[in-house]
Amino acid sequence: MLAAVGHEPHLGLLSGLLLTAVPCPLIAFRKGGVALLEFPGRVAPGEAVLQWVLTAGQLRGLKQD
Repeated sequence: MLAAVGHEPHLGLLSGLLLTAVPCPLIAFRKGGVALLEFPGRVAPGEAVLQWVLTAGQLRGLKQD
């Protein structure tokens, strides 16, 4: 697993690179958005597997009082 924090367009390009080995924006990260990319082996371009993507609103909905 890899944790990356950043802003568009770099975070979208990085996620595209890790998923497809091509730096293309596959995921549109809006403010507060998050995605989980897992790697079956080493962290390398094209080796990531997208597990989920959540918006800031979806994350707020997960909040427990």
